[in-house]
Amino acid sequence: MSQPVEQVAPSPPRGDVVEEIAQRIAHGRASMTQIEMLPEELYPRWDEIYAVHDRVHALLGRPTVGWKIGAAAAEVRRAEGMPEPITGRIYRDGLHGSGAVLGSELFIGFRLCEGEFVLTLGDDLPPGDGPVDRACVERAIATVRPGLEVGDMVWPDWYATNPFWGACLDNAGGSQLVLGAEQPFRPEADLAHHAMQLYCNGELVRQGDGTAALGDPVDSATWIINLRRSRGDRIGRGDMLSTGTCTGHFFASPGDDMMIDFGTLGRVTATFATAA
Repeated sequence: MSQPVEQVAPSPPRGDVVEEIAQRIAHGRASMTQIEMLPEELYPRWDEIYAVHDRVHALLGRPTVGWKIGAAAAEVRRAEGMPEPITGRIYRDGLHGSGAVLGSELFIGFRLCEGEFVLTLGDDLPPGDGPVDRACVERAIATVRPGLEVGDMVWPDWYATNPFWGACLDNAGGSQLVLGAEQPFRPEADLAHHAMQLYCNGELVRQGDGTAALGDPVDSATWIINLRRSRGDRIGRGDMLSTGTCTGHFFASPGDDMMIDFGTLGRVTATFATAA
């Protein structure tokens, strides 16, 4: 299982850099427009990314329902030049039920589709900011459901932002989350080896299983929880945890019909509306 990168006496975040990046991202998100690539003098340090997240969140003021992990899969970390996974927020206004038609007004420039296990906690976790173990997290999980995460970001070229970790800076790439039907979570269920297939317009385009999510979606959820607890966030009853792509990246287009088959966990579908 991936572990957070050890930081040796990190310097405090540079307030002026954090503020400038956050203002640019917030402007792009609020206006739903792409923004210019960052100049080198604004390239962040890895340890400044969460400060940018927090400031953008404060500027936009959108209610949240949980947390996601970006780049849980080693394949994605390699593609985006990341030293470790990263967390982002799940926003209430980005949730949709299976079968949703997702309008073009929801997207700035990308419709990056990923299949993910979405876990919901039914109990609170122990108080404090110390780490919890997998067994503790398993006891707290109430339900599991299929998820189709749709990534988007404010910059015009996804992978060209790698030198400044653009996808990471912009809420770890998180935008919309389409949810399938809930089922009770069973600790004995082997989500790690539970397969899924991603279809676009009826054609199989990606597939994978839960091992892509830090080896096991429950381990991924534990990683998310411990990272957020270390930053002082309270995670507990009712919170959703989207545990990371098991299918890699697939960039869809307006008009595409998407479906992810999670086998015994069901299916999740969505259609991307054509531009008006």
